[in-house]
Amino acid sequence: MKFTLIKGHYYVVGFSPDGDSIKFKADNPQLWNTFETENRAELDKNLAEDNGIIMLRLQGIDAFETHYSPETPTAPKDLKTASLKSLKKPDAGDHKQPKRIALEATNVFLRYLGVESATWKTWGKNSWINKITLRRGAETVEIKDKYADTIPGYIITNDVEKNGRPISWVYPGTPQVSDGMILTTEQLQNGVEASANYFLLKQGLVYPYFFMTLPAKLRQKLAQAAQIAVRDAARQLEQLQGQPVPDTFSNLWLYDKAVNGIEIDELKNITEDFGLYPYLFRKIVKHWYATQMQRYWDALRAGSDSPLDYDLRLDFSTFFEAGNPYIFVISDQDFVRLDEIVTIERNKLTLRKYPFDLVFLS
Repeated sequence: MKFTLIKGHYYVVGFSPDGDSIKFKADNPQLWNTFETENRAELDKNLAEDNGIIMLRLQGIDAFETHYSPETPTAPKDLKTASLKSLKKPDAGDHKQPKRIALEATNVFLRYLGVESATWKTWGKNSWINKITLRRGAETVEIKDKYADTIPGYIITNDVEKNGRPISWVYPGTPQVSDGMILTTEQLQNGVEASANYFLLKQGLVYPYFFMTLPAKLRQKLAQAAQIAVRDAARQLEQLQGQPVPDTFSNLWLYDKAVNGIEIDELKNITEDFGLYPYLFRKIVKHWYATQMQRYWDALRAGSDSPLDYDLRLDFSTFFEAGNPYIFVISDQDFVRLDEIVTIERNKLTLRKYPFDLVFLS
């Protein structure tokens, strides 16, 4: 497998980076044409929208969700145009995982790239960075203007995800190699530990999130970083001897108890109370919303004249009906269905394998 090294600059002022995505502009835009991707149209559309500044998706990791809104399920054919004044359609909502760890992942990521501090601004449901301090040579400068930050860095990539974001290994600074350099899997493997991807996993600030398109040699490197974070969390918990985890501790494995089983009665349990693998978080929120939409459709069919009382409670009785994909378990060297590694008894969910042991097909 071949990868392309692309030099450029990161942009954060006026934008909303998180633990696994950031804006980037290539010094040589023609390099985006040097690799094949099925999502070329989406990539080109994104490149045209903001003068070549594009959102990256970091390879092999997944940060806590900071604004997840599930898509509205397709209405049954007999109800596509149906409505009743007395019935309000359920709101998909804007769902977040524990904010403190999500923000810490973003801030550590930015510091890794050279941003000393970042100030956020919130208006309504939207949050963005409105000021940063940045080292430039021997000076520390404050930047408030959008597009003025131009943080030097480079990425290594060879594909684009369905939303047009290059799937990238992200690095700070300017390397002493040619822009557009082509690397083999083996060459990239030697540089994985210098990437922000590896660093964030090792700090326990993001989860591993692997697909079959990620070569095993690179996946193993990232899995090792995640395992270091899991061991660090275990040592910290042992030292705490049952005492509450201090707010100064940010390793997400201190808060994710899914491998031991967690009770999920309502959305608050996964948005505020504890950490959860973002893949499962999104799947649960999507299931909850689909359940609310089904109640709405049932009421439409019945011609109900009473407003529905939508709630945040969860019913897992049909959880796997909407999707029970095959997943490759690395330790077992076998493909299994999702319900073989995620078990649910009433409202107790257990993830029987660590995320670094799982590879998704798509």
